[in-house]
Amino acid sequence: MLKKSPRGNYIIDYTDLDIKKRSGNEIRSTCPYCRETREHPDDPSLAIDVTTGLGMCHHCKTVFILKDFTKDLQKKYPPRVIRKQDEDRDFMKDIFPINQLCESFLAKRNIDPEVAKKAHVGTSVINGITYLAFPFIENGRAVNVQYKRADGEKKEFLFSQGGKMIPWNIDCINTDNAGGPMYITEGMMDAIAMMQSGFQNVVSVPNGAGSRLEVFDNYKKLISKNFTHIVFAGDTDEAGIKLQNNIKEYFKGTDVGTVIWKWRNYDAKDANEMLQSGGTEAVAHCVRNAHYDDEKDYSVSRCNSTALWNLFRNGSPEAKGIGISEVDKIIRFLPGYMYVLTGYPGSGKSSYINFITMSLLHLYGWRTLYYSPEKMPEENHIKELVSIVTGKEFNKKTISEELMLKADEFLSGNIVHVSEDISLLDILLKKASTIIRRHGIKVFVIDPFLYLQINNLNGKAETTRVSEMLIQIRQFAKDNNVVVIVVAHPRKPNLIAERPDLMQMMYEVAGSSGFANTCDVGIAIERPDVTKDTMRIMCCKARYDYLATLGETRLTYIPKCGRYIAEKADATTRAHVLDNWTDDITYYGRKDVSCYQSNEPF
Repeated sequence: MLKKSPRGNYIIDYTDLDIKKRSGNEIRSTCPYCRETREHPDDPSLAIDVTTGLGMCHHCKTVFILKDFTKDLQKKYPPRVIRKQDEDRDFMKDIFPINQLCESFLAKRNIDPEVAKKAHVGTSVINGITYLAFPFIENGRAVNVQYKRADGEKKEFLFSQGGKMIPWNIDCINTDNAGGPMYITEGMMDAIAMMQSGFQNVVSVPNGAGSRLEVFDNYKKLISKNFTHIVFAGDTDEAGIKLQNNIKEYFKGTDVGTVIWKWRNYDAKDANEMLQSGGTEAVAHCVRNAHYDDEKDYSVSRCNSTALWNLFRNGSPEAKGIGISEVDKIIRFLPGYMYVLTGYPGSGKSSYINFITMSLLHLYGWRTLYYSPEKMPEENHIKELVSIVTGKEFNKKTISEELMLKADEFLSGNIVHVSEDISLLDILLKKASTIIRRHGIKVFVIDPFLYLQINNLNGKAETTRVSEMLIQIRQFAKDNNVVVIVVAHPRKPNLIAERPDLMQMMYEVAGSSGFANTCDVGIAIERPDVTKDTMRIMCCKARYDYLATLGETRLTYIPKCGRYIAEKADATTRAHVLDNWTDDITYYGRKDVSCYQSNEPF
């Protein structure tokens, strides 16, 4: 029976300990007080400091003191002294190129050895056993190595003695790789699976779900400075969920998303398991569609898709056309600017906006956020977009289930709707800023402006307040580097018969002439004959010549698919107008857009 010391601690002799492992000045043993009643009696929950003789069980919280510890235990387990040779040690000297056994180990997990080699992974042989070696690189120098047994006989991990415990691949946070999210995994194999799936800025905790997050202490400020947010791509088991919560608490104040490893019919535990089940597109889909605690505030069109996050974050500043040369000569789109589109009821404003956003997505991978109360519920809107990207009328007769799946994957995550009932501009822009940052949005559509509440609490005239709101929206476009398209209604639809040119329509938008004065590009759309599908597109305002040129053109609208074509398009262009766009996108843009860059019609 255990005896208590005068201070209330239980006294034990080191011969009564069942020592399992040693780390620094700490030994770990099963607990003599609670192990007989535990479900896992072999758990080394008792931690004892050999320099003080004091210990505590992390399960039952019992405190122990070792009898004669200074005479017996320290002799048997002397405190480890970090010598200078630990600091100067070459941890890479025993790591060799990946051999055939390790390549086979990686192949069983669908890991490309070349990706592993780029992450400095190699082979080591310890006591005749072959291990995969994962060096921990800090500022270009290896400071530790984790060894993973590669013969498959049993699961075994080792660390180099005297090594420094840091996050694996932490050098990726250097300023050369700054921007976008930083990804944290629970293990090195998961990190490599994500790298293979096209993601950079991936680090792993060093020792699985039980890792101490203090390993991030020296890098926390740099992470906050260089990355927009964090995505935790860990395991979905109980230990992984606990680590997830610890990371959210540790990085409190930073936006942290969580990856759910579900794709089509696959339900995986981690990134490597998902890679084995569905390949790189499955991993990319799960990571790109990470979940956030406040995601109930907006909805993402989440279908099956393969999209890389934010490929165009540092893209060319050149303004982009929509692929119809006649239109591209007068109107081009560039993030950071505000466009206003107006037209009388029935002129097809929303349909033309849909075609613009899908063309920009199709050609350049530009994702779109919609504030469109008139389009709720959003599945009605997505239905229109499916027709545009497939080139087919939305029904089971014309669209096969396979093509429908491709369309879903094409649109998944690329089209986001603000689903909550928002009418105040300040709240809308705050929410939009979060969504843009998280999802790599390049186009923000407000359709229509009239759903926003005009707050006149300060006694300002409506025209003044509308102008202030438009200035606020234009500044938002610049601050968030997105194309903002505002759809506005003119106030006098009867004037269309009196004014064959549309140049003055920008000054007749209901509420204020500020729409014309504030926008960078003003666009008016007209349907001259409601019995025909000919549309008249005019550029009424061009702040800069690289954005637009005053002028007009005519397009033909194709109702069954929602696309437009130049009124005088040649036979080749007309033959390809119903092409399927769902095969032409990689993760975040077309594989080859050279034909569009030359302004040839698609």
